[in-house]
Amino acid sequence: MAAALGAAVLALWGATLACSGRSAPPASPQASPPEPPFEPSQPTSTPLPTVEPSAALAEARAAWREGRSEEALALFAAAARDPLLAAEALLGASAAAADTGDTAGAAEYACAATEQAAAEALMRQAAFACGVRALAAGAPERAAAALARWAATPWNDRLQPYIWAVYASALWRTGDRAGADAVWHQAIASPQGSAALRAAIYEERARLAAVEGDVSGERHWLERLVGAAPTPANWYALAVAAARLGDGEAAVAQLRRIIESAPGSREAALAVAELKAMGAPPDPGLEGYVAYRRGAYADARAVLSAAVEEPGLDPEALAFRLYYLAAAYDDAGFYREAVPIYDRAAATAPASAYAHRARYWAARALEAAGEHRAAAERYRTLALEMPPGEFSGEAAFRTGYLLFLAGAPREALAAWDALPVPRDGRGLYWRGRALQAVGDGTEARKAFAAAAAADPAGFFGREARRALGEPVRSPMGYEPLPPAVPPDWAAIAAWLVGDPSVAQRFERQTAARELLLVGLRGEAEAAVAELERNAATPAALLQALWEAWDAGLADTAARLASRLLERAGGEAEAAPPDLWRLAYPVDFGAALDAAGARYDFDPLFLAALIRQESFWDPDAVSPANAIGLTQVIPTTGEAIAAALGVADFEPSDLTRPASSIAFGAHYLAGQLQRFGNEYHALAAYNAGPGNALRWVGPPGEAPADYVERIPFAETRAYVERVIANYERYLALYR
Repeated sequence: MAAALGAAVLALWGATLACSGRSAPPASPQASPPEPPFEPSQPTSTPLPTVEPSAALAEARAAWREGRSEEALALFAAAARDPLLAAEALLGASAAAADTGDTAGAAEYACAATEQAAAEALMRQAAFACGVRALAAGAPERAAAALARWAATPWNDRLQPYIWAVYASALWRTGDRAGADAVWHQAIASPQGSAALRAAIYEERARLAAVEGDVSGERHWLERLVGAAPTPANWYALAVAAARLGDGEAAVAQLRRIIESAPGSREAALAVAELKAMGAPPDPGLEGYVAYRRGAYADARAVLSAAVEEPGLDPEALAFRLYYLAAAYDDAGFYREAVPIYDRAAATAPASAYAHRARYWAARALEAAGEHRAAAERYRTLALEMPPGEFSGEAAFRTGYLLFLAGAPREALAAWDALPVPRDGRGLYWRGRALQAVGDGTEARKAFAAAAAADPAGFFGREARRALGEPVRSPMGYEPLPPAVPPDWAAIAAWLVGDPSVAQRFERQTAARELLLVGLRGEAEAAVAELERNAATPAALLQALWEAWDAGLADTAARLASRLLERAGGEAEAAPPDLWRLAYPVDFGAALDAAGARYDFDPLFLAALIRQESFWDPDAVSPANAIGLTQVIPTTGEAIAAALGVADFEPSDLTRPASSIAFGAHYLAGQLQRFGNEYHALAAYNAGPGNALRWVGPPGEAPADYVERIPFAETRAYVERVIANYERYLALYR
């Protein structure tokens, strides 16, 4: 289908050429050698191509953003009928074709756009896209020819280093190694270049050296790469290269670095195996911890059971090993077996952080085993008699909560009065429930009112309003999304830095928008991430937020806006609504609205779920291999595809926003229909319908009772957060 649509685009483009009297582009000349590096002045903002507004082009771009690539190709074909829009339409068709896997077609469209562009900014953008796409299609000569002019006569902007990088790759593949080296040097040395771009160049050069069997060269570039991007994958690649050169000491150092710095990474498990094979096994405590972090609890128990018996251990080291041995039992459901090991960890190093944690989790294990009274006493001891720690407040709350569950509300109230319980929405809500249970309706209402005030857009604020008899919005029933409006940046700047005029001085400081326009989403995100890392002031962070929004990176913008709100602390509620809307976006609104209409639920509820599942990142992949905005596992995706009549389903389809939204909405709607309420449905979405059904209590119980009963901490927090997200979305958009 993609090929047929591609032919339509090219046919329409040919017709446009005929109507305009312009001939088809001739074969590009041989690339000229690069000029010597130039001395740049202050970078300027990249001039972006401007075209007349076109509903067809806007619709095509919306389809492309949502991952409806085949439909986008057809829409770009319609837009290409207008000679004034042909270049823009061909660039869009290039990106859409690339998303369908048609690399040759993507190159054709992008290179054709260079001949249709009138303005230099658009011509240069098209040449960059042509270079990227031709290189991907295995046509380096064409890529080099397209970029030669723009590499030799550089612009002083943030896109230029990317042009050099692609041009250098093309020259290398055409055999011009000296020319490639010189141009790569320009890209690396350019002050307009980013650390992410330099890392990409080092990675490519290491890969090219490996292909040619140049292990020393591979190691050289990997060392540069590790300096620019110190990640577990890069450390592991460098360790492998060092080992191949016989430098076992350097290889061991890199492998140990992975285990110590990133024990939860995939590479950590590989590093453990490699170190053992090299006769340099890691510390048994760290080996067990790596197994625990990847969820291999049986392996962790096997390693740590022996490790805790090692003689002569420092108390801190022994407490660490005991703590994670207990956790490996606890997380696997062996609650009673975990308790004495937690106790031993606490006794081994009483002043360590692990002692506090061990005491808390020993109580949680007893609670999970159903021993509420014993657990409550342990919580009370931790909160009242032990030095304060990270779980002191939670222990104080759970002391009274378990007494309440045990049918002793007066004891619960007395415990809460005597302990340092946080005065948050959760604590106040359950105090209200205990006061209700003892018949003190007046004080109960005061507690519920305080909970609603303390947590106005949160889970327990919602449940407190329910307890007060106030209306609580159910997501069941469709209501269309409101029209999207641009943020009021002046209002945001006035609140954040006290100067609304800051918003008038925003200008692009990265090539993120240009990179995204040719489909290089990862590179665009990296460019904004570097801007964020270098933001030393609130105004600089606001610039990074604007840059992400301007580029169309809603997930990055949401994260940056959330960071600004978190920095504001208690003042965040006074922030302009548009800053909150940036933190809680409604991206891909047409797809969300269509899903809500189809399944008769509020599309804002699906938005709330997406924010928790993926934080609006279309390419998100979890450790469990859940993919996309709605984090659907491929096996579940296959079943949903069959139900929806989607043929030829591939897991990669889940990275397409429209598909992910459709699949997630279908599954969510099924759970809403099965359980009849949002709380059970969310638990089923996260932990499976079987678990959600097992946790259901007596008819008519309050939702908070169900949620607190969920034994999985992740699922319990998930339900609370999605509901809190929904409350915030309702406040912002309804």
